[in-house]
Amino acid sequence: AYGLSRQFWQMLETHLNGDAVPSELLAAKAAFAVIQRGAQKGHASAELAAALDLFDRFGTSDVARLRRELLGPSGLYLSDDAAPDAGALARAGLEPGQAALRHMAFPGAAPVGDDLVQIAAEALPGRYTQVPRAPYYQLQLRTSRMVQTLLEQAATGAAVTPAQIRALAPDLATLASERSQFLGLGLGLALMRALARDPMHAEGLWLLLEGVKSFADTLPQEKLEPLSDAAAPRLALMAFCTEHASSDMAQTLRDLLPGVAAHLPETGTVSAENSPDMPGSPLFDTIVTVFSCLPNLTTRIPPMREGWLGLLRALDIPYVIIVGNGDGRIEGDVVHVDAPDDYEGLPQKTLATIRWVHDNTGFAHLLKIDDDCFLNPDEFFHSLSYRKYDYYGRVLTRHAGQTDRAWHNEKSNSDRGRLELDKSPEPSTYTDGGSGYTLSRTAMAAAIDAMDSPEGQHLIQVSFMEDKLLGDLLALRGIRPVDEDYRIAIRRRTWGKARPVSRWVNSFDASPAAPVKLVHLDAHDTQAAALDTLTKPVLTPKKIWPSYMDVELVYQSNALELISPQDRLDAARAADVAVVACMRNEMFMLPHFLAHYRKLGVGAFLIVDNCSDDGTLEYLLDQPDVALFSVDTDYNLSFYGVAWQQAMMAAFRVGKWSLVADADELLIWQENQTQTLPDLLAGPEFVDKDAARIFMLDMYPKGSLAKATFKTDPFQEAGYVERQPFLFDWTGRGPFSNMPTWTSALRHRLIAGSRTDLFVAQKIALLRYQPWMRVSAGLHFLTDVQLADRELLFAHFKYNADFRRKAQTEVARRQHFNDAEEYRKYLALISEGRDVIYDEGLSVPWTEAPFVKTILSRG
Repeated sequence: AYGLSRQFWQMLETHLNGDAVPSELLAAKAAFAVIQRGAQKGHASAELAAALDLFDRFGTSDVARLRRELLGPSGLYLSDDAAPDAGALARAGLEPGQAALRHMAFPGAAPVGDDLVQIAAEALPGRYTQVPRAPYYQLQLRTSRMVQTLLEQAATGAAVTPAQIRALAPDLATLASERSQFLGLGLGLALMRALARDPMHAEGLWLLLEGVKSFADTLPQEKLEPLSDAAAPRLALMAFCTEHASSDMAQTLRDLLPGVAAHLPETGTVSAENSPDMPGSPLFDTIVTVFSCLPNLTTRIPPMREGWLGLLRALDIPYVIIVGNGDGRIEGDVVHVDAPDDYEGLPQKTLATIRWVHDNTGFAHLLKIDDDCFLNPDEFFHSLSYRKYDYYGRVLTRHAGQTDRAWHNEKSNSDRGRLELDKSPEPSTYTDGGSGYTLSRTAMAAAIDAMDSPEGQHLIQVSFMEDKLLGDLLALRGIRPVDEDYRIAIRRRTWGKARPVSRWVNSFDASPAAPVKLVHLDAHDTQAAALDTLTKPVLTPKKIWPSYMDVELVYQSNALELISPQDRLDAARAADVAVVACMRNEMFMLPHFLAHYRKLGVGAFLIVDNCSDDGTLEYLLDQPDVALFSVDTDYNLSFYGVAWQQAMMAAFRVGKWSLVADADELLIWQENQTQTLPDLLAGPEFVDKDAARIFMLDMYPKGSLAKATFKTDPFQEAGYVERQPFLFDWTGRGPFSNMPTWTSALRHRLIAGSRTDLFVAQKIALLRYQPWMRVSAGLHFLTDVQLADRELLFAHFKYNADFRRKAQTEVARRQHFNDAEEYRKYLALISEGRDVIYDEGLSVPWTEAPFVKTILSRG
């Protein structure tokens, strides 16, 4: 339980009064001494790894966390001179995939070899814990590439040999099972379609036909219905019978697969073959439709043409750019559909595009993708996942009350779009339109049929979200979405001109180490960088995770993504004193915060932004002394921000003084603050100490909160406190702790009758972080520290003109302690008209409170 606690070993010797430590503990004591030396030296060693192994054998708590901080790629391992390889990362105590991902994602990590790139690529799918996985995904990729090789060979005029077909047959057979949605049968039919174009391939063609016969003869009766519903063989047979309608083999295939053929239109009624100017590979049988608008044709589309759209040629996959305000004509690669060209017209544009592809081409699938996305064509198409289903993409489900029915209002121009709410039905399951989806020809026909029905017309009239509308229309015809192996990454803006950050599907750019299929960039100026990354052995954006947890991706992962340049992070790592902070929408206080700590001599800031939408992230990004991360996890799933603060300290500030402060907390210890923080910490009171207690002094104005705008000096505008600012009537000693507890007298006055354990008003927030420290939520308590006798103050400017807005926001978000209990009570007070906190009998200027005078007297 206590083997990795410095305090335990210190107390043990004291308890024994100088007697020898029992022999069975000597090895553990020596091992912990090695760990302490390793933390001080700042580099990994075999001796340090062996010491941690000893505690692993004991089953000691927290070994995994210390391994990561002392040996792992998120910590001191980076100073090792040796190039990282699979063996070196395994010393971090992680399974290889975890170690490779953590190392390659770490900012400034050393380059790795092909072995770690492959390990990371194989590990990444396991981090998408809620995305279903195919039983033979890698086989799908390999088989697709083999089939493409044969198609390319045939295109050069060389015959596909029987030996090549025999080599392919076992893989096709494996994928022809129900577990793989009979994909292997569909691939065989697609290859047959191509080979049937030239008699030179007759031998190979007949071998494939024999394979189909064998499949049909051995298929159990109970598999006939699942086969008839499977998309891959249905669509491949449809394409074969359309292209080779008059051939005997088309009829033979219909006879062999009657259940599949029963779902096909009669010969001659299938839509036209691929247009002459839009040939396509029988293997993929897909047209890519890029949704754009007329103004974006000169901004977003050129980088896409120079980027991933150019890669489609190697796969023989055509694309078109979809814009509105047209009549269905095609000009070059641009289709002008008969639909509005604005945001609120997206539902009509989507339906018009589906009708255009269905009526004017013979493709089995369309891929809908927006002009702010980056596609990884090789991974997306060669995986063939979409070929197995009629409706494929990132699945979203909205239960009753979950649909944001005003999502479109701010983006719309018409009165209807700006004022009306979406009234589409719930529950609803559909694919996210922003991150791409595919529709089979069957789904296209179903959507057209549904949109022309009375029920469909009603849905169109009440819907504003094009992706949800499509899902609702397809649901009328019994078609549901599937997201098997749909691994993507999403970056989104939190407001109009914001910097896109990872949201909801928090992952990496497509690369050899990150085989994701699509990245929603939410920007066009990063297309070139995304294309460059596609072939590099890297993981970007760079990320760190709290050391107590495994690497997680996608949703609620606590992944901190580096936003600022690497050199700022290097400066923050080297600074003698740094401020560590979590922020969300702090523009009201942020300029005062930065100015105050710069005046105190702080050398750098390590800040994580939690999806601000008021410009906080962009403001911080412009500050040259701020190393900035973004995190999209809910605040209440991070131990109220401490997980993120600890992640930054463990990765970059081990053994160095850091001040953990909120945006409304300004450190003081002098009435006229002239001493800098580095000078204070260099003084005798902090020799051999590694932490200090800071009291949170609630500050407020004399008059109305609404007038405390902080346009000047917060100390002047809100310079009053309680005469007795702290209570000492709770006997609790804190988690992991044995510390006394003070609470806020002001907050107990404002919210009378509250439990005595609420409103803890001290933080152990000035510390030299070490791996053996145990932190608590809010840093109100901390154990395994050498606490300085000197105590300091946080001037806590919670109560100001921004307070009402913040209280309303936090109650709505429900992310703070106990379902935002404190903010709920504040709102109740505000609703009673209590806008003045000052009380003539209880309030004094902050420097006149006796408790404060005691603290300041030592300055």
